[in-house]
Order: sequence, then structure tokens, then C-alpha cells
Amino acid sequence: MEISERLRRIFPSISLTLSLHSKKISHLRKWLEIKENISNGQHSVLGFLVMVFNNCKIPSNRNLRRLKRSEGGLGGDSNTTDKQISFNDGGGETLDEISTINIDIFDSDDGNSKWTFEELKDLIEAFIETVNNIIGEDVCRGYIKLTD
Repeated sequence: MEISERLRRIFPSISLTLSLHSKKISHLRKWLEIKENISNGQHSVLGFLVMVFNNCKIPSNRNLRRLKRSEGGLGGDSNTTDKQISFNDGGGETLDEISTINIDIFDSDDGNSKWTFEELKDLIEAFIETVNNIIGEDVCRGYIKLTD
């Protein structure tokens, strides 16, 4: 199901948000390592992304490519014709800000390549499953965020 044009006009900004729901130091250390790697486009993110892709159910998500850019991201390399996602560490110094990873969602500029709700749902579920597997407990939550 595509996200309707009406909904996209009301909420033009779409993101995926992951959050850590634990105050254990061991969980926080693993979380911060994951967050640092994906936010900075580190080479070590490749192993993490392979795990995410393996947890995806939708073939188009399993076949996403890493963007050839220093800031990292996934999708096609052309902003004009390809849909993309990029990682945003959320910055901040409070526990709530540190415990959040934002993943920005971009449809292609020409409007021909758009994310579907099913693709976004599949991605957020795969990210949650991967993070929980790495941390070793069910401590990651996530949601699709629509904002104006």
C-alpha cells in the first residue's frame, strides 16, 4: 500500500525512529556503538546492514544498496530518480536523545520512486530485530514517524 498523496501533503517528512528502552550500562554501550557506526557511515556498519537486510521480508528491502557517500545511507545514488534513507544520530546529550536513532526517509525528487508503508514497516521491524539480537535482549522499540 502506497502512502497516499493526501497523507504525504499533510505530513511531507517521514522517518523511522528507533529507541533503546533500557538503562543497563551493557545495553547502552552496545547501543552507542551501533549508533556511532551507522550515524557516521563507518565501514563496520556493513555487517550490521547485512544483518538488517537478512531480517527483511520484502525483496526490495533485502536488495537495498549502501549509498556511495561519506554520510552513508541506503537506496539508489541518484536523489532525482531513487528513493533513499539516511541515518541521523539525533545529536543531543540527554538520555532520551542518546537513546534514539532517527532514519530519514526520502522519496525520489522526480516522485517516481516512493517508499510504501509495507517497505517502511518491514525496515523498522528488521532494524528492531537486529538491534535486539546484537544487544541480546528485547530492548529496542521503533515506529514510523510522519511530521509536517
